[in-house]
Amino acid sequence: MLVTLAAVALVATDVVPWVVFLVVPAYWAGGSLLSRFLKATVLDPWLDRRYPLSRVGSTSGR
Repeated sequence: MLVTLAAVALVATDVVPWVVFLVVPAYWAGGSLLSRFLKATVLDPWLDRRYPLSRVGSTSGR
């Protein structure tokens, strides 16, 4: 949110050209990709080890 507000302020005061608005979507897309990567490689495996949904070799219900 801070990057978006900073870009608007910089363009409104004519400090930088309007092209800086291309940085805002890149910033948000990069953050989204980074968070998805960390979730898939760090958080999900940790949760699977810590709280497994099923046990290997379990024969419950038979």
